[in-house]
Amino acid sequence: MTDSRQPLRDAFAAKPRRTWAWMLPLLAALVLVAVFITWLEFSERQDREEARATLISDALSVEQQLRARLQGDRDHLNELARWIGDDTLTADTFGRAPAVTSWLRQRWLSLVWTDAAERIVLSLPDASPLTLSREPERRGLSSHLVAAIPASASHSAGRLVARFSLTALLDEGVPWWHDRR
Repeated sequence: MTDSRQPLRDAFAAKPRRTWAWMLPLLAALVLVAVFITWLEFSERQDREEARATLISDALSVEQQLRARLQGDRDHLNELARWIGDDTLTADTFGRAPAVTSWLRQRWLSLVWTDAAERIVLSLPDASPLTLSREPERRGLSSHLVAAIPASASHSAGRLVARFSLTALLDEGVPWWHDRR
């Protein structure tokens, strides 16, 4: 009886060559999956680095454009202050000068002329805070630019202060696609 069972046991006994033969496709599949996952990780990391570099480049470009716009505003404000110092613009003609009214319409929220004692000589536009708060472009954060007014025969030294909307500056200066990133 032992003789009849022995050939059957030998037929089902594990053989080293057959075990490796069955494991080779499994190992090949695991290696393929590992290579694919590594490639995906590398590709993802590379895409993130490219997106990061593009975002940095875009941010620096926007910063440069905003700085240029603010420098243009400063230059214009300094020119107005020089005209006041040269008596080209007076308190009577200041509010009607095209160089003032056009910038108040396009860029600035208000313009204030003060004397050396910080008293207001002139303030434009001449509107109440209630009226200004109803206009959407006048709401939100604002900042200001200051230019020194040299003394002249008709007035003492002073300052010219232009207030502008940061919201409007960013709306005009930052491209729409930059907000999406």
